[in-house]
Amino acid sequence: METQQITITNIITSGSGFGVTPDGISAFIPERVIQASGADIGQVFSAHLIHNDLNRSGRTPLLAVRLDREGSEATEVAEAPKKRATKAPSRRCEDARQKVLDMLEGHMMTSAEIGDALGTDAVGAGSFLHGMWEKGDIAKAVVYANGSQKRASFVMWALNADDFFGENIDG
Repeated sequence: METQQITITNIITSGSGFGVTPDGISAFIPERVIQASGADIGQVFSAHLIHNDLNRSGRTPLLAVRLDREGSEATEVAEAPKKRATKAPSRRCEDARQKVLDMLEGHMMTSAEIGDALGTDAVGAGSFLHGMWEKGDIAKAVVYANGSQKRASFVMWALNADDFFGENIDG
């Protein structure tokens, strides 16, 4: 087991979540761990991480078994709050969000391109971007090279759906 800083990038409808380490490595966070910590998107925790044995796709190689608030004592699962915290996103997360919005002004970019600019990989950037997309901050286009593919070739991001068409679209 290792302990690393992790930023919560997404919490899905089941209550489970995803986070990313400063190195851009993605981690799955089970619903009980999210609940126990009171975690919300954009918050930073000290995470107790193990190898994610259920990671068939290879996109989330880590599994968080406990989240501790930076500089506080451990939060046990039995002490889980009834609702998630409403704390504002961290400054670093807000800076990354604003950088993404600035980069996408008048452009569309892939997860890999945005990841390079943020100092992470396409998976880490994709998790962060997905959270922004779910909040309605940006638009998403999933691109497949052909109909036989099970996974997309890449994902494009823009400020709004019209940005994917350019100026010469007949509408």
